[in-house]
Amino acid sequence: MRHKVLRPMLAVVLALGVSSTLSPTSAAQPSITTGPDDSASARANAEQEAIDNAAEAAATPAAGREDLEPAEPGFDDNTIDNDAGADWHATTDPEATITPGQMRSDTEDIPGGFTKEEADRAEVQEAAEQQAEQDRAANPLARALAAAPVNCTTYWPSPYKVCGAIREKYDAIGGPTSFLTWPKSDELGVPDGVGRRNEFVNGFIYWHPTTGAHPVTTHFSTVWARNGWEAGRLGYPTTDELGLSDGIGRKQSFQRGHIYGSLAGLASIEGLIYDKWVATGAEGGPLGYPTTDEASTPDGVGRFNRFVGGMLYWHPTHGAHPITGDILDQWADQGYEGGNLGYPIEDAQTQDSIKYEQKYSGGSIFGYGSPIPELMNKLDMDGDNIEAFYTQIRDLFVNNGVDVATGFFDALTQANESIQASNDEIERLREESSNSSPQNLLRAIDSGMSNDCSPSQLIKPGNSRTNRGDIFYSGATTTVKGVDINHGHMGIFVGNSSSDPNKIETVEAVGKTEGVRRISGSERRGVCAPKYLSVDTTGSNRTSAAQFAISKVGSSYNSNFAGTRATTRQSTSFNCSSLVWAAYMSATNGKLDIGTNKYVSTYRAGVYPIDIYNSINVTEFK
Repeated sequence: MRHKVLRPMLAVVLALGVSSTLSPTSAAQPSITTGPDDSASARANAEQEAIDNAAEAAATPAAGREDLEPAEPGFDDNTIDNDAGADWHATTDPEATITPGQMRSDTEDIPGGFTKEEADRAEVQEAAEQQAEQDRAANPLARALAAAPVNCTTYWPSPYKVCGAIREKYDAIGGPTSFLTWPKSDELGVPDGVGRRNEFVNGFIYWHPTTGAHPVTTHFSTVWARNGWEAGRLGYPTTDELGLSDGIGRKQSFQRGHIYGSLAGLASIEGLIYDKWVATGAEGGPLGYPTTDEASTPDGVGRFNRFVGGMLYWHPTHGAHPITGDILDQWADQGYEGGNLGYPIEDAQTQDSIKYEQKYSGGSIFGYGSPIPELMNKLDMDGDNIEAFYTQIRDLFVNNGVDVATGFFDALTQANESIQASNDEIERLREESSNSSPQNLLRAIDSGMSNDCSPSQLIKPGNSRTNRGDIFYSGATTTVKGVDINHGHMGIFVGNSSSDPNKIETVEAVGKTEGVRRISGSERRGVCAPKYLSVDTTGSNRTSAAQFAISKVGSSYNSNFAGTRATTRQSTSFNCSSLVWAAYMSATNGKLDIGTNKYVSTYRAGVYPIDIYNSINVTEFK
């Protein structure tokens, strides 16, 4: 059992001293010590002395400021234990003097990295503080005479005191049980001679007479520090750190800016750039979270921030404007604001919710929003021909009474449906195959072809029943490497039927390297599980379609499945389905559209192999 050291109970307490460090009270006034002489002159002298002491303490820069700089690198690399003090409680019956074997540190582990010496000193301070409170409670006269309450508290095992308004904030957020855990310093001044601060294991609490006391976590203080602390661009904190509605991000406001933390990192954002960012939807808008602090442009005139989804530039003449997507890429390629285009002078303006124009002091840039980039990716197309890609398909939509934005988003849906159909076919064949190893996709001809298709599924297209003008379709064969952009493959038979598949000829748009080729069975090992289609038209039209395909041998490859219906007799580039589709449009003078999918009722500009396989104008046969 621990033994208490008896303390004499004072009958009357005439004076209560203040902490050795100046503490802001909740009323933002300096603490004052009064003596037994309660005359007006004595009180005035005491007040003036306290004010002078406060000014002297505040004007003295805190020693060792470098030692208080946080070391934590970033928001998404958290090695800080915010719950280290979760089980903390004040010492029950603390010892008034250090008594070997009787201290709390002798019976409990010491948390927070503090030493036994520090823990024992903290316990003695706790005892003195508790005794002072007991004495005050027992002596109303002393309480009435004191100009300020006992203002400081020790939190075992830390020997450092937390006082005044900083203590009130610390207690309000949970003291050592909060994310800050224990104090690591007594209250300190700051270089401006106005504010006060305490350092804690996981951050700081800063106080200023106009902004109050607010904690700044170790993570957020990394950004605050690189911006000059309270004397820098951001000033003092005006709010605590707050969680955002997405459940991921965090925010803290300062006198002249804000710090945001997200999985993209931590960054500050200020002034008119911040106002513009908020107007675009802040972190929930197209720019997303900031990834860099606000910085000056090389010419020393403008300011900018980078964000997850783009950049935001400010110029004193042109204001603040966001730059995103393809427009940002083009502007960067031309040298940002240092290039011929200069600074943006307005936000990007949409023409049809897909195509955008943004004006700059030296000209304009056109760009394309969603789903154009996603659609081109699904087609294995680079962005060099984005203008022609957009214009060709847009004109098809306009000419057929389809809203441009609606049409493009449906085109992306169609591309995804094509990919899914091919992947479903691959999975079906994999389940049928006795080959237990995962199957790779087959190239259309031997160049680069994988032979993981089982022997029973790897077949040279054609048989004695296939005739000139018939079509083969393979959902598990592709001319594009990569399962994620497989649209299947097809070709048109152009020779006579034969029981010998080595003698059967097809014309196919094979790929970017090979283009449109005439291929005999003797040149290939086969395609994976081909299906045969007869077009519901006359024999003459089938022959004409085959002749059209032959006339296009040597043409280049065009992976724009989404714009198939722009293909004409004069076209000089094709993919596998646009070649077959155009062959029958040419043979029938535009009257037979074999891309009309029986499962789709709306107009679509694209025709994929699966659309021809599901056409209302073809019949499958063995």
